[in-house]
Amino acid sequence: MCDGTPAIRLYRGTNEMALVTNHHGRSIRCSLWSSDAIVGKPEPWLQWFDARKTMEPRKEVEDMAARAKEAETSYQRWLEAMPKSIRPLWAQTTQKELSPIIEPLRFALANEFPDKQKRVLALFSWFGSGDGPWSGFPAYESVAKELLLDIPTPDLIAAAQTDNLTAAQLEGAGRLLGCWDFSQRRPNHQKNHFLPRSRRNCWIIHSKARTMTSLAERKTHLQSSCC
Repeated sequence: MCDGTPAIRLYRGTNEMALVTNHHGRSIRCSLWSSDAIVGKPEPWLQWFDARKTMEPRKEVEDMAARAKEAETSYQRWLEAMPKSIRPLWAQTTQKELSPIIEPLRFALANEFPDKQKRVLALFSWFGSGDGPWSGFPAYESVAKELLLDIPTPDLIAAAQTDNLTAAQLEGAGRLLGCWDFSQRRPNHQKNHFLPRSRRNCWIIHSKARTMTSLAERKTHLQSSCC
């Protein structure tokens, strides 16, 4: 889909013989053929650019590797926060990431937490242990949201008003009640089920702290990227 960068033009005299483009350090495209060619050994290819003071291809490869590592760390955190009853079913029910099979998870969760409030709190904690963004997050995180949306709004609000919520539970509750799906599926509930001012203030403080942490991490990342 992309044009690739950098582009290498090969000449014989003044005649351009071929155009070769780099694609993420993993493949090359050439005007002499119609498909991309996978780079079997990326390191010599990257060293060719390094020798010519063209550092962008290596930086892109390193950035992709760092993002992949961060994604794996986030996924492991998500698995660890998952309710125990769901873990044996997770791989099988989420094979199709964009259309997971929710029904077996519902039954397992109800058996593990017959008490509805405990079930909600467990799901709040799970939903609050995601990658971080409330929009543009990994698709697998939607499973916790769907399970929470099985539960009537008054029960969600009652659980959200529980004293001494953990940071993860606070994050999960705020993330659910403030999400687009909740507002679309239950358009009248956000205005008809009010939380006490103390709980709303708690969320405001939590959100501000979360935002400041995110900005600090982004600043650190940008500084390291520029060095």
